Amino acid sequence: MSHAQEGPDGNCLHPRLRGRAGTGSRKAPTRSKISTDKVQKLGVRVEAVSLRSLDKMVRAAGRIEPDERLTYAITPKFEGYVERLHVNATGQAVGKGQPLFEVYSPELVSAQREYAIAAQGVDALKGASEETQKGMRELAESGLTRLRNWDISDEQVKALTQSGTARRTLTFRSPVAGIVTGGGTGHAFHARRRALPGH
Repeated sequence: MSHAQEGPDGNCLHPRLRGRAGTGSRKAPTRSKISTDKVQKLGVRVEAVSLRSLDKMVRAAGRIEPDERLTYAITPKFEGYVERLHVNATGQAVGKGQPLFEVYSPELVSAQREYAIAAQGVDALKGASEETQKGMRELAESGLTRLRNWDISDEQVKALTQSGTARRTLTFRSPVAGIVTGGGTGHAFHARRRALPGH
């Protein structure tokens, strides 16, 4: 028979029971009992078990920065003047291909006219010598390359070729669907691409 002893902290201690060697008996689990005063000092609280969500609200200061890999800057590559803004507010949502602003540039108008004349000359000189046709084709290709280097779209080049008339202004469109994060002054537009579902 074993007797419980009281420890220095007031807890009731029970001796550990061991089985005899070779009998194969298992060790009895060690148990300890904490007094009521000790429970109150530790602040232990007891309540019925229930299924519920455990959460805790954390408030902290931080800074949010956009992913640079999903940021696009739409900037004219020639000198000119912004005549009309279609999007003029930071935070505004834009769709892919949506007009952002229109730019007037004497340099751009001149480049369009040069290309239109050269493109019309290629058709007009089909009966001329091979050397003459080659020279006109090179002139047209040079003008086309210049326009494309300025990010003039294929649709705008096609319209110019068909009409033969230079447009006074050029419309810049958003290359992606996203949110305007800056610009809007005519110098540059910054748009952040919206994350697609599953990406």
